[in-house]
Amino acid sequence: MVVYTDGSKGKEGTAAGAGWAGYWGTSRTKIFSGHAKLPNHEVFDAEARAALLGLQAALKDPKTQHSTNIYICLDNLEAVQQLRGQPRESSQSIFMNFQEAAQTWPQRPRAPGIQSGTVQVKWVPGHTGIEGNEEADKEAKMGCYAPLELPPPPASLAAAKRAAQRVHWQCFAQFWAEKASKHYKDLGIGLEKRPPELLLPRAALGRLLAARSGHGDFAEYHERFKHDDALLTCSCGRRKEPSHFYFCREGRKAAAHPWGQQPVADILTKKTGFTAYADWLGKSQFYTAICRRHWDAKCINLGTYRLTSGSLLLHSSSLLFRLFSFPSIFPFVHPPSSPFPPLGFLFEKTPRCTVYCLTVGKPKQPPARGATCI
Repeated sequence: MVVYTDGSKGKEGTAAGAGWAGYWGTSRTKIFSGHAKLPNHEVFDAEARAALLGLQAALKDPKTQHSTNIYICLDNLEAVQQLRGQPRESSQSIFMNFQEAAQTWPQRPRAPGIQSGTVQVKWVPGHTGIEGNEEADKEAKMGCYAPLELPPPPASLAAAKRAAQRVHWQCFAQFWAEKASKHYKDLGIGLEKRPPELLLPRAALGRLLAARSGHGDFAEYHERFKHDDALLTCSCGRRKEPSHFYFCREGRKAAAHPWGQQPVADILTKKTGFTAYADWLGKSQFYTAICRRHWDAKCINLGTYRLTSGSLLLHSSSLLFRLFSFPSIFPFVHPPSSPFPPLGFLFEKTPRCTVYCLTVGKPKQPPARGATCI
């Protein structure tokens, strides 16, 4: 005797169905079949219950007294392994009930000369034209829409977990709709379980999230948190803003914009937009060479000449300069503690807005240990 079993489920939130069909002898004659509706069950749970119900139906059939072995065939390999061995997690009790029912097979009424035999669980490939498997699949689909038998079976562990996740997601979606930041509401960014931007390179993703939220190297952000030493302007002279990359002249010179006529909102929210944005960041080096967080200080030892370049607050025990990123000439303000004689320095704007400061003279005393301008 061979019993084919299967489980099925329709759309999310619908009931699952279990189906089984029994065949006898080499003629492959169908001797019984059936199905059951299983609310609050997943497909895996339906596979387990279908195997149990199929075995119970076989034990009630009079043909069993003429059969030595019975073969339970299903197309779910994980269910096969748990029916054979140690069940775990969801539908554990169903697997254990199946194993207990299988132990009663040798004690069934048998015709003279028929050995006790065993219950053997076999895997068969699904949807490959095997008659019994196709029949069990048809019965399982019918079970999804069959009348519910009372009392209904308790919910499975897998179905309970899925229901909890669904409720959690619904609550979080409601919270997001009410509490999302103004930047996200203005951009119309909703919730997605698998946001496509997570596939971006890590550096580009960080820049994208900063531009969306407004929390990053932007003038308004620095002013709000009183970052007095922050650089508030880009090398082009404009204030740093989340959308500045779109309008920056220096950025256009470094690399052409690949997003065409798309507005800023589409670049920051749509997959085609932020994919092009990430590609452009790599080509233009916008945030590493043009609109930098800080401008690096470089010191070159020229003996009695000291050359420093940069546009940040350069602080050492020898000098204290505040350099700016616009072309102008200012008198040198000589710190009282400086070991250099009072001279002067020139601010000069280059294509990258690097500012140079030249001081000449031998120090009156050796710089302190750890000085950065040596």
